[in-house]
Amino acid sequence: MSESPSIPCPQAPEAKPRPGPGRSRIAAVVELCELHWSAASMAGPLAGALIAGAGLRHALFILAVMAACGLLFAGGSALDGCWEYRRDRLSRPDRVLPSGALKRWQAWGIAAGLLAFGTALTRIPPSPTTEVGLILPAAIVINEILLGRAPLAVVAAGAARATSVLLGMSLVPVDASPGGVPLRAWFMAVAGLYGIGVAVLEWPGEPAGKKHHCLAAGGLICAAVGLLACSPLVLPACGYSHLGLVWILVLAAGAAFWLTRAVLTPDSGGIDDAIKVMRLIFVILCAGMVAKVCGPWLSLAVLPVLVPAWPGRWRSGPERVS
Repeated sequence: MSESPSIPCPQAPEAKPRPGPGRSRIAAVVELCELHWSAASMAGPLAGALIAGAGLRHALFILAVMAACGLLFAGGSALDGCWEYRRDRLSRPDRVLPSGALKRWQAWGIAAGLLAFGTALTRIPPSPTTEVGLILPAAIVINEILLGRAPLAVVAAGAARATSVLLGMSLVPVDASPGGVPLRAWFMAVAGLYGIGVAVLEWPGEPAGKKHHCLAAGGLICAAVGLLACSPLVLPACGYSHLGLVWILVLAAGAAFWLTRAVLTPDSGGIDDAIKVMRLIFVILCAGMVAKVCGPWLSLAVLPVLVPAWPGRWRSGPERVS
């Protein structure tokens, strides 16, 4: 008796990627935009405004430039997720776009909307923030697109940090602020060196080669802390205070500990932790700058920025290091 022909079994449809366990659509947007770190970036314009002598009459404008800076950095992070999609599919499939938590067109729309809205907010204050508000998104976009591809990315990262401080300084005319142009240039250099150091630490690469990145980042961050500590020796408008010394010691100790740990154990986990801490203590750097010019107690006004940024220290998920 001949065998009956086998009936092919219908194949189950291929399962579509899910947003991941417990990841809601809102959580996906928060992770794509790295909102915790975007909140930490708002310390830059706040510190710049206080250093330039802004007061309560500038409160609404300070909030506007702080929100603008946060939105621009959030849009840059969303742009990074879009730009790195193909690479992330292979090396970091748990990120928002490769996991299917958001569609690519949604991510592009979020990035474009945040960058446009942030740029529009810089036009609210009646001051030169309009020109600065065009430089800042340009530097952020260049950094996100070129990071890991061209050394210009780390320069753009430093320019973004320096420009974020200048965004707040531009609320007050130069001739009406203490220290004038030299003070502004000095503290922009402090923020810029720190931003370059963090960008070098974020530069993608194999774990074996990340040790050199950690050492270079440590040198740049130490240079930024050194400029901050020496500012009273160079700028007459700066002074010494016990609380300002505390900020510098916290900044130096935190950077030294986490970068040394990353050098001794240059795996992705240790480097991720170092990157997170360096992003957080940018707020401490800004508090130290304010303490040098405005006195110790006004520097406490910068610390509330840590409240929305602090949860990012324990945020799960892979970082940009690959």
